[in-house]
Amino acid sequence: MLIKLKIIFKLFLIGQNIITILTNEITNRCINLINPTTLRYEKNIDNDGFHKNYKINLQINTNDIDYLKNYCNLMIVQKFNSNFYVDEFELRQSIYNQAFLFFLSQKVNTESIEYRSESFMLVLIIKKKILSCDQQSNYCNISFAYPFHLRYHAPSEKYLNQRFKLNSPRLLASDCNEDLSMQKEFFFKLNEKFDAEFIKDFFFKNCFWTEISEDFSENEFELAVPVGNANFSHIVIPVTLGFLIILALYVSNLFRKKSLEFSIKDD
Repeated sequence: MLIKLKIIFKLFLIGQNIITILTNEITNRCINLINPTTLRYEKNIDNDGFHKNYKINLQINTNDIDYLKNYCNLMIVQKFNSNFYVDEFELRQSIYNQAFLFFLSQKVNTESIEYRSESFMLVLIIKKKILSCDQQSNYCNISFAYPFHLRYHAPSEKYLNQRFKLNSPRLLASDCNEDLSMQKEFFFKLNEKFDAEFIKDFFFKNCFWTEISEDFSENEFELAVPVGNANFSHIVIPVTLGFLIILALYVSNLFRKKSLEFSIKDD
């Protein structure tokens, strides 16, 4: 009986190795289609003020469009520090959710000021339907955008504008045929993995993901937000409180007049 169990266990290990080898071969095929030599990209941030759009355009030169369209998945991982936030309800709007599935590494407070906020990660699984290909030129294009916002900062005595940088997102690929929405539990544990310089591959359930291009995540965008002058706080705070008191008295007086008018009419 013990010998039979050992044989079964060995066969099981052999089967696992075969599956892993086959999976790696398929994954390598997908990575061969999307790599630094076949990929061109453009990234830019538009809109002024506190509300931004991160726009990405990918162009892939491939000799196997059918495989790319049917099997290859792309994932964007954007790490935001405390200077930024995203609104999950905004990301669910049709203008965005037709392009990707999204996951957040944690709940994001959209109202919090910068020094009370935490860093987080936004994960986008790009939907295949936004991939457009030209059979004659062997080029495929993917264009999409995702919104993000800048947080307000506390007043400062030293500067009128707070400057900070936004790192480029990470771009990964997989030929995973699993339901990608079921990988949510893994995306909540990404912080340590994506602090690494470059991700060769990681395995989750039946999916291998590999970072495509180190160059894609190299450049940074510098942004700035205006901040209040803390030297005027001793003036601003009393004036604001005085304004609120006057406003409260005005509203109270307005309600009092209305109630008196109604009581006169009733008499």
